Formats: sequence, C-alpha cells, structure tokens
Amino acid sequence: MAQDDVVRNVEWAVLTAQLPGRDAISAGILLVDRTSDQLYVKLLPELSRAEDEVAEFWCELPQDLLERSKAIGGSQVLSWLETTASHLIQLGPRSIAKASDPADELELLYYRYVIRASDVAEPIAQVRSIGR
Repeated sequence: MAQDDVVRNVEWAVLTAQLPGRDAISAGILLVDRTSDQLYVKLLPELSRAEDEVAEFWCELPQDLLERSKAIGGSQVLSWLETTASHLIQLGPRSIAKASDPADELELLYYRYVIRASDVAEPIAQVRSIGR
C-alpha cells in the first residue's frame, strides 16, 4: 500500500461569513489532517468582490490562516477561530472524517457544504450596489 493510500483522520468545519446587513452564508471549509496537523483552506472567491474592507480581509484570510497554522498548528487555528471569530466570520461545529487525501476531501466538503448550500452571486451583487 502506497503511503498516499493511508486513510487519515481529518477534522473540518464550515466557515460562515456574515456580511453587513445580510444573513450568514457558508463561505468556506477549514480542514486539518490530524496526523500532520496541517491546515487546508478553501474559501468562496466571490467575497473578494464585496465591499472594499471585507474584500481586503477576505483576500488575505487564507494566507493568514495558513501562516498561523505553521506557527501553532492547524488544530490550534480552529480553536483560535472558535474563541475569537465573531463578527464577519464564525467557525461552525467541528466534524471528523476519514480521508486518503485531505486535499480531495477538502474539495468534496467544499462542494457539499459551501457550493450546494449557498448561491452568493446575487447577495454579493446586492451588497456591492448598497455600498455605492
């Protein structure tokens, strides 16, 4: 059995975003390979086109989370978000899954819980038009 075929435990959660004046939406997935404590992040690209302040934050968020995970570990990033995120972003409940490839699992979860759960094109367009 190749090492890539090893089934790993992964921990994941949906990241929700609450744009000003809008309902919260499923906006991304954070996944941690529990064996390596490596963090994987996939966020909706549409939020980078929201209001300027939100767009800047959203564009920088994946890199910020990945850098933080290199310093403190992926599981600690999830814990940090659970205790500090409160306004624009919130972390949903954590779940455990098994995956032979954490990156593939991230894509599957993103499709299932973000893409299928949200149609953000219209809300983003409305938010942009309100800000003008």
